[in-house]
Amino acid sequence: MSPLPARLYSCHMRITLVIGSLAGGGAERVCVNLANAWVARGRGVTILTYARSLSGPAYSVDPKVELRDIGWPRGPSYEELNPVSMAPVLRGLERNGCNELIDEINIIAILRHAILATAPDLVVAVIDMTNVRVLAAMHETDVPVIACEQTDLNRISLGRWQRARQALYRHAVAVVAPHTSIAEWLRERGATAYAIPNPIFPPPQMQSDRNGRRRGQRASGVRQRPSP
Repeated sequence: MSPLPARLYSCHMRITLVIGSLAGGGAERVCVNLANAWVARGRGVTILTYARSLSGPAYSVDPKVELRDIGWPRGPSYEELNPVSMAPVLRGLERNGCNELIDEINIIAILRHAILATAPDLVVAVIDMTNVRVLAAMHETDVPVIACEQTDLNRISLGRWQRARQALYRHAVAVVAPHTSIAEWLRERGATAYAIPNPIFPPPQMQSDRNGRRRGQRASGVRQRPSP
């Protein structure tokens, strides 16, 4: 694999995370944790969702993180879906034998337009079906994509999308999984995969002081820091 573009090592890089929603769940928490950590380091961060929850994100998002939503389900505009914008996507699907994703062309077109509108240096997709759609959408854009796989691939199949997942994951600059067995499964199928446990931010622990009163103390241990 060729070296990563120099812009990915800049503290001013722009990162766009793509996930279905922020309504709640383990992957959603991971997405928010990564966004908050990166924006705290000076990166420009956008979280792009499919369907924004009416009650807002389930987790606290740093106000410096930009939140965008594509408003799915809806039909694409001509600007989003037209012969010029879709030609690279269709070439990618054909070359990778992923014609089953033609049924997803509307949301793939909307995602491609919305992601490129954020002018990202790096795209991070979160959760299996989102990963597949984003990798299909970003074909021939020269924007590197990292796919975050949160499911146990030894046990959970994507059904008719399984072959497309394996083919498109090979085009991700990296696929990150929380366990070594998942990363090994991916590597065996040609993906550049890494096992990186999800970042953990421990809650305060309570302990008694000399007078028997309870006071808060941070849990000891090393905090996993998301990178880059």
